Formats: sequence, structure tokens, C-alpha cells
Amino acid sequence: MSEIILTLPLQPVACPRPRVSKFGTYYPKTYKDFVKRASAFIALEYKELIGQLQDEPLQVDYIFVFNRPAYMQAKKYKRERVLHTKRPDLDNLVKACNDILQSTNIILDDSLIYSSSSYKYYSAATEGPSIDIKITTIK
Repeated sequence: MSEIILTLPLQPVACPRPRVSKFGTYYPKTYKDFVKRASAFIALEYKELIGQLQDEPLQVDYIFVFNRPAYMQAKKYKRERVLHTKRPDLDNLVKACNDILQSTNIILDDSLIYSSSSYKYYSAATEGPSIDIKITTIK
């Protein structure tokens, strides 16, 4: 069993529904920009992991950390991470990360994921947004 941990210092963005126009289907610019930034970060920081995982079952755990909203800066709120229970939906965040992992060849196909867990938080007072991904393989 091997374990790979990736940390992306980016504000999480959910995968939206594709837009349809008379010219075809497309994703909004904000989502495409997020995918481009995340893919570039992975290619730069985790290039040794690209293509390393073969056709094997994967367990993937996600932790999405969002910027703390301004109203939570008040002293009455806890200083550590706070559960995030608003939009975006957790499944759309996971889909966006799966698409990025697949497009950067960290994983061959997201259908190889047999188990996953995911959590959403607002950041602690002293940290910024991030996406933590732990990939565990069974050999």
C-alpha cells in the first residue's frame, strides 16, 4: 500500500454544469481558469508523480478549505477550522478535483477510485484556502 499526498494552495472551485450555446458546449471561464491553475501547479510541484499510478484501485480523500468569510473574523467565532455547510456542493468539488487529477495524469481514470471521503471547511484564522488530496493505492 502506498500513499501520495498533494496540497494545492488554491481556493476550491466546483465543477459547474456545462453551458450550451449554438456554437457547442463549454464550461464557464472561472472553472477553466481554476483547472488551468491547478494543473500548472501540479505539473510544477508534483511532476515526479505524473504517470506513477498504474491501473490499480485507489482510495482518495479530499479536504477542501475555503477562505473564511468576513463575518467570521469576529471574536465570537472559533479561530480554528469551521465546518462549511453552504454552496458549493461537495460532489461538484470532488468532480473538479477528479477531472484535474485525470487531466494531469496523476491518476489514469477516475473510475479506478473505489472509495473516497471528502470534507469542507472554512479556514482557520491563520491559514489560507487549500485543497488536500490523499491518494492511497492497494498493491
